[in-house]
Amino acid sequence: MKISNYIIQTDLRDKPYFGGGMYLTPKDMLKFGELYLNKGKWQSKRIISKKWVKKSFKNYRNLENVTDKNGYGYLWWHNTYQINGKNIKSIEARGNGGQYIFVIPCLQTVVVITSGNYRNGKTQQPEEIFEKHILPYLEN
Repeated sequence: MKISNYIIQTDLRDKPYFGGGMYLTPKDMLKFGELYLNKGKWQSKRIISKKWVKKSFKNYRNLENVTDKNGYGYLWWHNTYQINGKNIKSIEARGNGGQYIFVIPCLQTVVVITSGNYRNGKTQQPEEIFEKHILPYLEN
């Protein structure tokens, strides 16, 4: 995938920690999202198993008292956006400060938003930007 400019932090046992310890450029975040959108294939080559993608995208648990939002898989969040009277489901990698990879299977699209919203209460701002300013143009 030619991703060379990255940081993956490790835990106390020197194992990779992906729950907030992975740093990628926006271009490489897009590649990562495309890999999952394409069910584990990158440029027609299988990189990860289709079974793993399916398992990691599965909504195992709703983390809030809302049936269609904030479901969680293997480090992937689930959200449903309303646009033009339609429900658009998104599977999202969300990072500290508002780093987002939106994978929208029904539109065969990946969107990346990076932010610097640290300790200012606006960490979900990318969801608003995506829903109000990007998704309406993708959906048409």
